[in-house]
Amino acid sequence: MKPFAEFLVEVHRRWVWQVGVGFAAGMWAGHRVVVALTAAWGLPAWTPTLAFVLLVPGWPVTVVTTYVQGGVPWLTGRRRTGPEPLTDEEFSARVAAEVAAAEGLTPAEVHRIPRAHPLHRSRVFTWRNALLGGVCAFVFLVSVVVAYLVS
Repeated sequence: MKPFAEFLVEVHRRWVWQVGVGFAAGMWAGHRVVVALTAAWGLPAWTPTLAFVLLVPGWPVTVVTTYVQGGVPWLTGRRRTGPEPLTDEEFSARVAAEVAAAEGLTPAEVHRIPRAHPLHRSRVFTWRNALLGGVCAFVFLVSVVVAYLVS
């Protein structure tokens, strides 16, 4: 299979496009709620703009987190098409075999990153961090608007 076709298969298997579209729809709905609340409660005119500026960085973070983490755990467990995902050891062995074949080495001669190594899995793009970033953005928006209204 060609590399781009493999990438597209992975994007679909990991629910990346579904999460990206879902987040964009949620972002639009959230922005519409902020616009409605701004009009109803007499919030500052810049509130929807600030909300949009805080929502936009969440989209790529969510999409990258979905790809890095292999999908959304509470969604991908429901319905799975295609083969089961490889375990860390199977994936590492497959990569080592491919590198070895390309470089003319044996799989034992190829360095593998051990499971305990900090580079083994991403520690930045986790669901915990993505959700925490969203909560922090919401708290920041509310704090700035309240501070403006109080002053």
